[in-house]
Amino acid sequence: MTFEEIMDLVAVSLGAVGGALARYGVTKWERTAAISPWNVVGVNTLGSFVLGAASSSKGLSNRARLLVGVGFCGSFTTFSTYTVYAAGLIKARDLNAAGIYLFVSNLAGILAAALGARLAPSEY
Repeated sequence: MTFEEIMDLVAVSLGAVGGALARYGVTKWERTAAISPWNVVGVNTLGSFVLGAASSSKGLSNRARLLVGVGFCGSFTTFSTYTVYAAGLIKARDLNAAGIYLFVSNLAGILAAALGARLAPSEY
């Protein structure tokens, strides 16, 4: 493994630690907020925004993109939690809430990613 590859792994690792700590903070907060599924929407929307901005920004090096995109966003966002909440709503036969949750999660994520990409200095 080359020095550059090791530094890329370090960048991903540092980003992942930051994302995991941020996600842990949201988890601690959501225990007192009692709106757990909507916190997941918020986390995924914010993560989509950050990833959209990072992937479109000409001001970031490839290593910084790895730190932010793969590391931070990879450990901060919560697709598995998103699907567990959706399955739980469906299992509880709360199909209206499940439909709204899935629609809002996807729409908010797509819009946030597009906004992040739009606001970041573009490479193109």
